[in-house]
Amino acid sequence: MTSDDRARQARQRDLVRRGYDTISMAYRGDDGQANASSAEDLSRYAGWVAELAGLLQAGARVVDLGCGAGIPATRELTGHGLQVIGVDFSAVQPGCVGSGLMDSAAYLAHLRREFGAFEACLAGALSAPVEHCGHWTLYDLAGHLGQGNMWAAVAVTDKHGDYEAPAAPRDRASLTRWFRGTCGTLLGAWTGIRPAVRGPSPLRPRSGSGNGAGAWKP
Repeated sequence: MTSDDRARQARQRDLVRRGYDTISMAYRGDDGQANASSAEDLSRYAGWVAELAGLLQAGARVVDLGCGAGIPATRELTGHGLQVIGVDFSAVQPGCVGSGLMDSAAYLAHLRREFGAFEACLAGALSAPVEHCGHWTLYDLAGHLGQGNMWAAVAVTDKHGDYEAPAAPRDRASLTRWFRGTCGTLLGAWTGIRPAVRGPSPLRPRSGSGNGAGAWKP
């Protein structure tokens, strides 16, 4: 991909972002109801979320990518007892709202713990199958996560999403070092990014700016 291609994609993303920001106030109210002039049926979200929740363990963590204002889908997820982190590129309607929620420092600390817990698993049999991951082995999952870490880090630092990370090393010691390094790269890229914490909630009106990630509470 050339620099002109990246520039064109960046302009397209910015157009979509500004479009969402422009319509966000009229799109849906803070109570999650559709605009009166819209024919949108919000009841379908409840069925979709209930089906998803039925596949997950109680209290499971869910990342809602493209969460928008967080209503009604993200709110429905929390209503099923799930821990939800909303992520959206809109500066006006991020689903990371409310007071007393997970701030950036707490979120990064949470990621460090999760990365550490997975790294500890690499001491086990790398050929072991991973439940719910098809035919993947532990090695396959480690490679996927590590490559995902690098993709996300480059997306933040270089502002493009076409990075392809190299394959993970095969031997255990090198794999563990590689995975730990990708985690450090991602955490380093995200350090200093402040989550937006203003938006629709029972406690405050929809307003504010900034991109990021945060937790949603009903």
